[in-house]
Amino acid sequence: MTPPRPASPRLRLPPVAGFLVLIVWAGIGLLLPACHPLSPGRPLAGFDRSPSAPRAGKTVSPAAPLIALGDSITAAGPWSEAFPGRSVLNAGISGNTTVDLLGRLDLLPGLGGATVVLMAGINDLLQGEAPAPVADRILRIRRELLARGAARVVVVATLPCEAARWGPRCLAPVHDLNRRLRGAVPGADFLDLTNLLADGAGLRRSMGLDGLHLGPQAYSLWFKRLEAML
Repeated sequence: MTPPRPASPRLRLPPVAGFLVLIVWAGIGLLLPACHPLSPGRPLAGFDRSPSAPRAGKTVSPAAPLIALGDSITAAGPWSEAFPGRSVLNAGISGNTTVDLLGRLDLLPGLGGATVVLMAGINDLLQGEAPAPVADRILRIRRELLARGAARVVVVATLPCEAARWGPRCLAPVHDLNRRLRGAVPGADFLDLTNLLADGAGLRRSMGLDGLHLGPQAYSLWFKRLEAML
């Protein structure tokens, strides 16, 4: 008779180790649903529909979200911190041109009642595009947003770069673009920060990080002006 084989030893986890494994497994389960790629028809991730408490003395309707749409200058802005009490979506993406913005409007969440803050155009001009078609696309984006249900679209004038660092395309073409926008956008929905943040040589060094992107002081001044319009 063949002697019975000894039972294979089983791995036994201490009670504490087993508890830790369960916690890690549960954490993975919570993270996986949020990790999905963007696709047409799916709202852009990151839209906070649960606004923080409004500042004392100021009541803001949770049904009036704020959407910031633009390129890296928009993307780097501390929007949620600047506008507590509002649902805020920072939809800025680094490197975006006005062509890119038109191509991703379908990724935005429902716009019903939203105020959209739109700044764009500097990447187009730095790539050598003429101001006229850039202005046309910005105005088209504004029309599209309103047609899709946005309550308001505030167009922010394109800021000039520091010419010493970025070249002459940052000055005259930017002024031409803003002239076209100013003539086509209602005054109550056009925010021009040029005199505040720039001078004849372009973006003031005290306002920028690299002659193009904004520093904390510039964002503070921008948001203070914007808040007065909202």
